[in-house]
Amino acid sequence: MAQAFRSFLTEEKVKYPHVHLSFDDHSVSNWYACRDLLKKYEAKAVFYVDSFHMLGVNEIRMLKELRDDGHVIGCHSKSHKDALVYSRRYNIERYIDDEVLPAMEDMAGAGFKPSHFAFPYSHFDETLYSAVSPLFCYVRPGNESHFYSGQRMYFSPNRLGREETPREGLIRNGEMQRVLDGLRDTAEAHKGISIVLHDIRPAGAGAHAGTHAHTHLTREELEQVLKTLNEAGYAYETFEKVCKYGSDPFDKPDGLV
Repeated sequence: MAQAFRSFLTEEKVKYPHVHLSFDDHSVSNWYACRDLLKKYEAKAVFYVDSFHMLGVNEIRMLKELRDDGHVIGCHSKSHKDALVYSRRYNIERYIDDEVLPAMEDMAGAGFKPSHFAFPYSHFDETLYSAVSPLFCYVRPGNESHFYSGQRMYFSPNRLGREETPREGLIRNGEMQRVLDGLRDTAEAHKGISIVLHDIRPAGAGAHAGTHAHTHLTREELEQVLKTLNEAGYAYETFEKVCKYGSDPFDKPDGLV
């Protein structure tokens, strides 16, 4: 099974500063409603989709149109189970057999070949990461604390520490200016970053079934983020052509700040 989904990639240099912009879960119609914004700011994103087998015909059409726009449709597992909890209760092989391979098959059946994967809740450890990595060209390392160098991706094993709040959470807590200032600071430092978003919906609107009510931005908030990324000179990287297949180390080198 794994062989059927492998992507053999060319090595290409990443641009700096750059952003790996991604949307998680399955709020497909709301993502699609922001298609014009993404085009306006020439943004490219990875849409990490879970519960693919539950999507309707129209939602699959929307994902295909987003893919045709140059975005990547990634895998976020079959049913959004916590990989750490599931693999410790059973084993890693069963997690892959129950949550990863079936999701890939569902996507393949609809005409998608997922090259990117993100663990639900960003919960995983080094063993899980190593076990899933051979199935994809890129496995996203959590929400934040990303560092890139050449063709290699690194990240801090202590991602999402107490001092680190995902940008969605900061924005929901009224700290938009802090987020925008942080984007400008990262651009000035000539680094690569990751921004993980979930739903984009009007203020006060209800969440999609199975998604978190608090993890969302409004359309206006998304536009502020995209506008700042453009003004600060970020390039968008999806890593389909950048990752060195199957050999990214888990730890961030000491010399990489």
